[in-house]
Amino acid sequence: MSDVYRKVSLRLLPLLVVIYLFAYIDRTVVGFAQLDMGADLGIGAAAFGLGAGLFFLAYAFLEVPSNLLLMRYGPRRWFARIMISWGLVTMAMAFAQGPISFYILRFLLGVAEAGFYPGILYLITRWFPGPRRGRIVGLFLLANPIALALGSPLSGSLLSLDGVGGLAGWQWLFLVVGLPPVLLAFVVLRVLPDHPSDATWLTEQERAIVAADVAADSKQVEHVANHHPLAALKDRRVLLLAAGFLAYPLLGYGLSLWLPIIISAFGVSAMATGWLATLPWIAAALALIWVPRRAERKRTPFAHIAGTLVLAGIGLAAGAVFDNPVVQMIALCVAAFGIFAGQPIYWSFPQRMLTGTAAAAGLAFINSVGSIGGFVGPYGVGLVIDGFGTESAGLMFLALWAIYGLVMLVFVRRMVQRNPIAGGPVDATAPPSTITPTSGRDPA
Repeated sequence: MSDVYRKVSLRLLPLLVVIYLFAYIDRTVVGFAQLDMGADLGIGAAAFGLGAGLFFLAYAFLEVPSNLLLMRYGPRRWFARIMISWGLVTMAMAFAQGPISFYILRFLLGVAEAGFYPGILYLITRWFPGPRRGRIVGLFLLANPIALALGSPLSGSLLSLDGVGGLAGWQWLFLVVGLPPVLLAFVVLRVLPDHPSDATWLTEQERAIVAADVAADSKQVEHVANHHPLAALKDRRVLLLAAGFLAYPLLGYGLSLWLPIIISAFGVSAMATGWLATLPWIAAALALIWVPRRAERKRTPFAHIAGTLVLAGIGLAAGAVFDNPVVQMIALCVAAFGIFAGQPIYWSFPQRMLTGTAAAAGLAFINSVGSIGGFVGPYGVGLVIDGFGTESAGLMFLALWAIYGLVMLVFVRRMVQRNPIAGGPVDATAPPSTITPTSGRDPA
């Protein structure tokens, strides 16, 4: 059976990683654009933080409706629609005229891309049973640091095109980054199956194995929102998981969108900024490969999540306290390692709890709450930088939110102990992928 899932992984994951890679580049490249765009359009730190964050507000409000539409039209067509929309809006960013048009286009970008990430998480629940999802999500999330590692030197290079064809470097940046998702949308329409039963590259027996495993897993998992998909949004466990997840996008986007500006304060060129900015994301990629596997092997998911949040807080605080650029870069690498490492472990919990249409709505809701963090992080950092006049204050602001993540983790752990995700008693120290339910009953 492992050969079946290896085959599925090799056919699905490369495509999903590539399209999400462009999604992540698309939403974070604005941090590099601001190096020159800010002066051209009169956008200060707080205004940039607000514009960068408006993407996430739109994304948050529309994630659940988007994923319900995905259920209606199928992942293949809905993902293609999302990709064409966000690519066109990104290219339109090249023609922003001032802060107001910048705000409007960032908001529209969030509208266009809403539901994409939780939609992919939902697609994973169609193809992989619960015990396999934690590692699959971890591999998929490698797209985040890879996108930032590749996008950083690319962005620095494109900024050097300033004046070519009568366009500023930041305009070339948006035009070049916006085109690939539009083209890739047609690849998605052609090759992405909506369901294992549509996969012509699986044999009939292999399709039956996947369908049976996913169906059996769904019967074991406690069904939240059995009667109506939106009822999942009222479940206390979903609400708590959403509140806990808030810390991750807040920290991740708060750091990634401001990282080019923080590094440029070292006094280096845009090109050097691009190359230096790859270092924290290499650390994050290593974290996503190593930490989830270690958590699964040691059967201590909560300890690993807590440890990585501590690392994130220490790295952010050290980056704020020390003035030496070398020490700051090391601290930023530690922070990125900690911010990304625990996310795939955390996502395993809601994926084990929700199935079917409830998964589409519940996963979208958890991510939409996290998207609010994507607004608070960049905007909050901008306000703090404007208020204190230094990027170090912005890093300390993020370090405080790492503490929030640790506090919420205490409540999430207590919830899992008292209300096992898969029904029945569970060893709270075991990783989500090893949780075995003793009862398949529905909640009372």
